[in-house]
Parts: sequence; structure tokens; C-alpha cells
Amino acid sequence: MGLNDHWSLYKWIESGRFPAVLLTTYQNVCGINLVTRWMAMHERRLLVDMPVGKAGDEDDMVALATQFSQAVQLLRDFYKSNGATDPAPVLDALRSHLESVAHHHINVAGFSQPELDFAP
Repeated sequence: MGLNDHWSLYKWIESGRFPAVLLTTYQNVCGINLVTRWMAMHERRLLVDMPVGKAGDEDDMVALATQFSQAVQLLRDFYKSNGATDPAPVLDALRSHLESVAHHHINVAGFSQPELDFAP
């Protein structure tokens, strides 16, 4: 922990006058956050681990690629017919694909930021 004398640590623990700036270092060295949990319990608080953004799995990537292929197929058919077909399904497919891409864009942008999953 960067102390000149390891007995200082024992004196601080014995007297209960541990320097607050060293708490994080102490907990990292010990490998457990007992002090933080004790302080939260003493104040009747609840500690919750903060998860980070969710990594997309292979199924997400396949679904995104499939959705893109379907949207491009509808777009190609629309242009091939010179606009004679109904544009609503094409617009819906393109909008749906853009929403999925936007979801992944936000997820990647916030991957290192805390994110709680409150979905049922």
C-alpha cells in the first residue's frame, strides 16, 4: 500500500482511524470490499454492482444481418419495379433495420458506462 512502516496499518485498524484516501487501495490489496459493505450496512444502504453495456452475441449479429438482407431485398424489388410496388413495406423494413443499428450504436457507445437492466 506504499507505507513506510506496516505497523501504521495495524495501528489505524486498531484505533479505527484509517485514512479514507487509502480505503480503496486497502480493499484492492485485500481483494474484498469489506469496509465499503460495512459502511453501507451501517447507513442502511444497499450496494448494487454496476454492470456495463451488454455485449452482442452471435444471434444478435445474425439477426441484424438477416434484417439487413431482407430490407435490401425489398429495396431492390422496389427499385426494380420502378416504384410500382407499395413503398410501405420497404419503408417499414428500412426503419426497423435503422432502429436495430441505432440500438447497437448506443450499446457500443455506452459499453463502458454503467447500465442497469430493469427489463422484466
